[in-house]
Amino acid sequence: MNTNFIRLLCYFILLILMQDMVVDKLPLGTYIRPEIYTLFILLLPFNYPPISMLGWAFALGLGIDIFSMDIIGLHTAALLVLAYVRPRLLKLVSPKDDMESIATPSYHNLGWRSFIIYVMLSIAIYNTVLFILDTFSFHNFFHMLLRIISSTLATTFFIILIQVAFISKRR
Repeated sequence: MNTNFIRLLCYFILLILMQDMVVDKLPLGTYIRPEIYTLFILLLPFNYPPISMLGWAFALGLGIDIFSMDIIGLHTAALLVLAYVRPRLLKLVSPKDDMESIATPSYHNLGWRSFIIYVMLSIAIYNTVLFILDTFSFHNFFHMLLRIISSTLATTFFIILIQVAFISKRR
């Protein structure tokens, strides 16, 4: 088997377990819902094949849906949207001439400003899809908007913390 696939599978399992056993147990209230498993899709290499990325997004979303006992397909749909828009977001925030030379999106490769914008936009899109599908109504629009904003900020904070604390040490 390909060593890259095994490495991705280990990250995949680790992020699902961290989400289920650590992050979901944090007493953060109803408005803050950090989704650190999105880091898996966000940090896939720039030139990763789109169909493979969608396959990973589907598997990750299904795994999260099963573990979280939520509506099956909720996280899957939001992750598929994230995987679909990810290449466009990367083109938007990355330097135009350096995109082919950068292996993976990180603050080392993109710079702090571009990396934070990339993460925040990605997570905002993900959370918007997730909470609209979860609520399936605009009756409590401001409640949903507050959940989207607070969860986006919390998830961005956790992703940057993980990036600085763990991922950067290896490179």
